Amino acid sequence: MATCVGMELTGSPGRVNHQNAFPLVLKPRTQDAGGPRIHENPVAQIERLALWDDASDKLVQQNHPNIVQILGDGDLNGKADRAFGKMFGSMDVIEVNPPGAILEPPEEAGRNRMFNWLQLLNLDYRIPGVVNTDAHYNFHGSGWLRNYVKCPTDDPGKIKTMDIVHSAERGHLIMTNGPYLEVQLVAMVIQPIRGMMLKQPAAEACCMCEFSALIGLMSTGSRYY
Repeated sequence: MATCVGMELTGSPGRVNHQNAFPLVLKPRTQDAGGPRIHENPVAQIERLALWDDASDKLVQQNHPNIVQILGDGDLNGKADRAFGKMFGSMDVIEVNPPGAILEPPEEAGRNRMFNWLQLLNLDYRIPGVVNTDAHYNFHGSGWLRNYVKCPTDDPGKIKTMDIVHSAERGHLIMTNGPYLEVQLVAMVIQPIRGMMLKQPAAEACCMCEFSALIGLMSTGSRYY
C-alpha cells in the first residue's frame, strides 16, 4: 500500500464546504499538524486549502457536494443566485459517489450527484469525477466503490504521489462499482482465441473469467453471462 500525508477539511454547510487534499507538509507538534483551518466561507476555505504550503502542487477534491447549491442556488430557496461558483476554480476533482446513480432518474435537486456532475460537464466545467475517496465506509466489502488511476507502475513501493495527483487532475481514471474481468472462450480442440469470433459446432467450449483486480464482490445489479 502506498500512502502520503493529506487531510479532510470540513466546514459548514457540509454539502458545500467539505474537501480533501494531498500531499500536504506534515508539521508535528503544531496546531492541526500544520494544516489549514476551516472558514465559514466555502470559497475562502477551498482557496486556502489549494494555496496551502506556499501553493504547492496538490490534489484538491470536493467531497460529495450538493452541486446545485454550489453552482446556482447557494441558499437553497429555489431561486438562482451567484452561490459558490468560484469554488470550481480551486477544485481538481469532485466526488460523485455512488456511481450506480448514473442509472437512476434525477431526484430532488442536488441529491443525485452523478447526474448533476454530468450536467456540470455539459456546462463545460471539466472537473474529473472520483468515488470512494472520502471513505466513510470501511467494511462495505471489496468492489462497491473504486477509482482506477493511471500509474506508471503497479509496484506500491515505486508509486510516486505526484503521478497519482497529476493523473487524477487530468481525468486519467475510471470510476467503477465492479471488478475488471478478463474473459476467454476456449475451444476444447484448438488454441484459446481472444478478441475473435469462435465457431465450434462440433466440439465443446468453455468460458473462463479471470479477475484482473483484487476485487471479490460485484455490485447489486451486475450480471455476467
